[in-house]
Amino acid sequence: MISTRKILLATAAAGCLLACLAIRCWRWREEVSSQLGAPAPNGEEVGPARNAPQGPPQADRAAQSPLPRRPGTPDPDPRLALLSQLAQAVQGGLRDEVRALASELRAALRQDAEILQAAGAILLDPTESERLRGTLALILGTLRGEEAQAFLLKALEGAGRESDLTKWLLYALGAWKERADFDERFAFPPDGPWVVESPAGLRLPIRAVLDDSAVVEVVEGYLRHAKDSGVRLAAAQALRHSLEVERVREEFLETLGLEIDSAVHAECAEALGEWTVTADVPQAVAVREKLLEEAALPQADLLRLKIEPAMRSAPLTAREAEAVAQLLGARSDDLGSRYFAMEVAGAQVPLLLEDPHRRASGERLVALLLQTLAGDAEPKLREKAAEKLGRVPGPMTVAGLLSAAERDSAWNVRLAAARALGPAADEQETIRSVLERLAQSDPDPRVRRAAAESLGSRSRGR
Repeated sequence: MISTRKILLATAAAGCLLACLAIRCWRWREEVSSQLGAPAPNGEEVGPARNAPQGPPQADRAAQSPLPRRPGTPDPDPRLALLSQLAQAVQGGLRDEVRALASELRAALRQDAEILQAAGAILLDPTESERLRGTLALILGTLRGEEAQAFLLKALEGAGRESDLTKWLLYALGAWKERADFDERFAFPPDGPWVVESPAGLRLPIRAVLDDSAVVEVVEGYLRHAKDSGVRLAAAQALRHSLEVERVREEFLETLGLEIDSAVHAECAEALGEWTVTADVPQAVAVREKLLEEAALPQADLLRLKIEPAMRSAPLTAREAEAVAQLLGARSDDLGSRYFAMEVAGAQVPLLLEDPHRRASGERLVALLLQTLAGDAEPKLREKAAEKLGRVPGPMTVAGLLSAAERDSAWNVRLAAARALGPAADEQETIRSVLERLAQSDPDPRVRRAAAESLGSRSRGR
């Protein structure tokens, strides 16, 4: 039995062929007219629309054909003119114009099946530039509907596994599709969440939930088998919001163990970490344990940076807290993993101490932070330990901070300890006395200033 997908692909291919012939004929006619040097109705040579006098601000852009036309010939279909204008803007590197035309074209694509066929024909035409085809792919990718998706899948079949076009086709499959009637969606801030920027200038979020198992299988294939790391990264970003699908989670977990590119590795880890924060399932604990294993590996700095927010906010179990403690207590040259563990511990300790079932884990982390503050050879780690202990009340914490404030050889550690002691200065005379001494006699003016500020004084030190 012929599948629905095959019928759609066949229909799209037939429409593409007709549209391609129409576009080719139209372009040939315009090229011939240009070569003949046909005069305009006013007797002047016809030039590019970009060099012609500008019309009224509200003129219909689609009605202004950018190509020369012989007198007496019928006006070109304004829908095809819109595609031609987009092609010229892409070729000319006019990024603002590309974004504006993309919005106009998307509105037309939503309402007109013929222009959808014409756009699909260009997307599937290997003689067109990859930059134009990638631009059209992203526009089509923002549309809901099987026809636009069928064009993207068909284009993927012919693009090869390692091409730059392949990357943008994968992004197109994962493009944000919500708010179907919102067409001004190609100028998102470049540093916005999940936003990618195409070579032609389109900026849009890759935020779709892929719920079609056939599409998921296609994209997973590129994550698993593509040799180009850029293609694998595009596949990971296209899939990252579909982790409610078990097979996608399993694919990401497998990628963690196999991926050699740090960006792809970190992308999968970040997506998994974010999923565990809200997922109320036993698998979330297993996923976090796997992420902590990966965080302990050498040169996993980017992964640690990406998963830190999730690890700080997720409800860690006692077993996970122990994994953090092992990272924190490790005596190694890998300062990145210990710094990461300290950030996670600082956020988790107050939560662990409040829970009777996890209190022992919290106390172990506090002891390791105090140990780091008292004797670690790296001043930056001692400074970070002082900063985190400032959030933990208790006599042992106060004693450790007082000792560091008075005796540590590094000014930045004394400064961090002075600031950490500030909130308790009004409650304990010992703390206030130490801070007063620091404000008056510490050899470093930055420490004197920090101690004075902790006391609530306006003194600036000497």
